Amino acid sequence: MGFRNFIVGDFRGIEYRSDKGVVYENFVLNELKASLDDAEIKYWRTKDKKEVDFIVEISREIVLVEVKAKPELSRGVLEFMEKYKPKRVLVVNEESFEVEKRGKTVILYVPFVYL
Repeated sequence: MGFRNFIVGDFRGIEYRSDKGVVYENFVLNELKASLDDAEIKYWRTKDKKEVDFIVEISREIVLVEVKAKPELSRGVLEFMEKYKPKRVLVVNEESFEVEKRGKTVILYVPFVYL
């Protein structure tokens, strides 16, 4: 991330950045790649621009990974859950650590600092 900050010329703290969503998503993608050698990482987007940040396939299981400042589910995640019924969703966020269950899907909210 330091190289990216150098290129864009912005070394301010994350709370002051207008591009913090992109910074967080890049951080999470780098952590996923470093931690999951054999996993396939994709994204999902509908024609009306609903999206899921990352879809990780681990041993034939699909895990959604959503990156949000606040602990909430995007319209894309909700639509994906309705259509494909994943077992697990991970929502990486700034503050909340909790578990929620919707139908058969377990949703884990985890702060960035725990990655």
